[in-house]
Amino acid sequence: SHRQANTAQYRLYQRRHHHAQSHRTDCLTTQHDGSIAKTKWTMDTDMTSEGDEYIEDCTGSGLSHPALAKLYDNDYGSIYEGTKTTNNPQITINLHENMPVVGFKYTAAVKDGAFVENTIKNYTIQVSEDGVKWQDAAKGSFAMTTEKPEATVYFNEKDQEGANQLITYRAEYVRIIANGAAGVSAAEFDIIGPPGDNVELEQSGIG
Repeated sequence: SHRQANTAQYRLYQRRHHHAQSHRTDCLTTQHDGSIAKTKWTMDTDMTSEGDEYIEDCTGSGLSHPALAKLYDNDYGSIYEGTKTTNNPQITINLHENMPVVGFKYTAAVKDGAFVENTIKNYTIQVSEDGVKWQDAAKGSFAMTTEKPEATVYFNEKDQEGANQLITYRAEYVRIIANGAAGVSAAEFDIIGPPGDNVELEQSGIG
């Protein structure tokens, strides 16, 4: 029985050790700027883009947009371009996991030293836990240069003293709407997690 107890303890150690290791992997996939890993992401849009396919299967039918993968492939040189016949095109990111989010980073597409057509200027960013009820998290205009074609928007609101207070939303879906535009071009989208998460993950990874 003593040996069985030892074996059980060792298994527990193995499990704990494996748990710590998996946290360490999470830590490595969290980029230095606080953006979350994109391994589970999928996206949908009301725009059309090159390579769209009409798919019909047992789950239903609809338009598939393989080009959207360029927005979460961690390749900041690949470019997505989508167009819409009416205003306010949108892209919805499904994180496939409910998690805390504090910001959104947009990397614009630059070609031959100029912004690609339909670079997002005016935006609304919304969050949702179920993909049905949406809440505005941020609204404004991106300010970027072709030398540094990226902009990070943190979700915050002014407190009673007038200072900006960072807001954390629980979300499984994040949507960006390009207000007044006829399409969207982008190199990459990133979503920012709370700063505390990185520290916790790193501490869990020790061992």
